[in-house]
Amino acid sequence: MQLDARRLPDRATLDADLCIVGAGPAGLTLAAELVDWPAKVVVVESGSWESEPAAQLLNSAAVAGDPHAGLEKSRRRQIGGTTQIWNTPLAPSDGAKFVPLDPLDFRGELGRPPWPIQFADLEQHYARAQAVAGLGRFDYEGSGWNLPASPIPTDHPILASRIYQFGTSDRFCEHLPNVLASAQNITLCHSATAVRLRWRHSAVEALEAISAAKTRLTINTRWLVLAGGGIENARMLLVEADAGNLRDESGWLGRGFMEHPRDHSVRIQSNTRKQFARLEFFDARPVAGITVCGRIAIREHAILGQDLPNASITLLPSGRSWRPWPRPAGHASCCCRCSSSPS
Repeated sequence: MQLDARRLPDRATLDADLCIVGAGPAGLTLAAELVDWPAKVVVVESGSWESEPAAQLLNSAAVAGDPHAGLEKSRRRQIGGTTQIWNTPLAPSDGAKFVPLDPLDFRGELGRPPWPIQFADLEQHYARAQAVAGLGRFDYEGSGWNLPASPIPTDHPILASRIYQFGTSDRFCEHLPNVLASAQNITLCHSATAVRLRWRHSAVEALEAISAAKTRLTINTRWLVLAGGGIENARMLLVEADAGNLRDESGWLGRGFMEHPRDHSVRIQSNTRKQFARLEFFDARPVAGITVCGRIAIREHAILGQDLPNASITLLPSGRSWRPWPRPAGHASCCCRCSSSPS
């Protein structure tokens, strides 16, 4: 069921076995796994069903260092979270491209700190997540999708041909929120912003929140999951660390922000359809009901041997918007530009 925190009286209290903070992809997915679970689940979301300027202002933050669009533009406080502003055009709604992290990303090579988990710890969960996101099988190699041949040789010493899969945002903006709103054991409480954790010894016993109407709300809970995204999770934990309620033993709390830097660096021009046809591997197309497109990856030994950042290279059509669905028969373009995204 759903609950609008603005309609609750001041100092209202809810009781839960599990409280999940955030109704973005992570929070919605976890809660949906617990539908019909023999316990009470409360999902607390700062935003509402629609985008509201007052909620978005809570994302405001100073940006230092490399240029960045800012958190107000790149994140959304709303049921569905930032999937609400995914902007890759797909049918029936906009979406995003998907690719897992590589095993190398976890290991802490080249002086980078290792993750506390490894790729093998996530692999089985990646495979399960494919279905949640409406994707195909867990396969991101370029050879297994019956695509046009890639112009990158299979024995190339530096580059490898791999793929992206595409999924629509309606999975998280409509389907999962509606599942939770109709579940008897789950309360989707929106328009309530988490502000503080209440502790009993070394365990959290309650979450304190403020509604968009400025009334106070307490959720008593046995377990708590922070699913507010990388920025808001860190903010909440830093507040608790400053208050002395927890210790940042690793020293990395709040220091792991990661964005997707992009660089448009190479322009490829072709005077003939034959030359352009060699790039068809990089065009988006449906395969077994899933939209995929080719990309260029960097081989692990090249990254380690030349101290490179991990990255993907995508070829995009120049002079028209890129639409990841099949081009009409007979359509051809003769110019591409190369976009690389380090990770």
